[in-house]
Amino acid sequence: MSADGLAGRLVGTWLLEGYLSDEPDGTVREPFGPDATGVLIYLPDGRMAVQVMDPRRPRWTRGAGDDERRAQAAAAAEGYIAYAGRFEVEEGPPAVVVHHVEISLVPNRVGRPQRRAVALDGDRLELTAEPLDVAGRSEIPRLRWRRAPGG
Repeated sequence: MSADGLAGRLVGTWLLEGYLSDEPDGTVREPFGPDATGVLIYLPDGRMAVQVMDPRRPRWTRGAGDDERRAQAAAAAEGYIAYAGRFEVEEGPPAVVVHHVEISLVPNRVGRPQRRAVALDGDRLELTAEPLDVAGRSEIPRLRWRRAPGG
C-alpha cells in the first residue's frame, strides 16, 4: 500500500467526533447522541476495524433473569456498531473507501462491502455512507473522525 496515496493517508487510529444522519427533509440527527464515541483503525496491511457506541446505553442489571438479560443485550446492540475486515480505496473522484466486512455485530453485514465516500483534510476525516433504510425512512450516515494523537 502506497504511503502517498489515499489508502496510506488513512492508515492510523481515528477517534469519533460526531455521528450524524441526514434525512431527505434536511433534518440532521445524531443517532447515538451528541457524545457518541468510537474508534476506527486502518492498518498498513489493508485491514480495518471500527467500533462506535452510544454512551447513553443503560447499564445491565445484576442478577437479571433470562428475559431481562436478553432485552438488555438487544438494547445494548441497538446502540453499537462494530465490524472489521479488509479495506480498499477507490481514488475517485469521488474518493471512496470500501470496507469488506468479515466479522460484525450485525450478521447481515458479513460479506457485504460497506462503501464510504471519503473527505480527508489533514487530521480530519469524514466518511459518508450510502443511503440506508431506517425504520421506513431513508438516512445518510456521516461519521466525522480526527486522527488520534500519535496515530
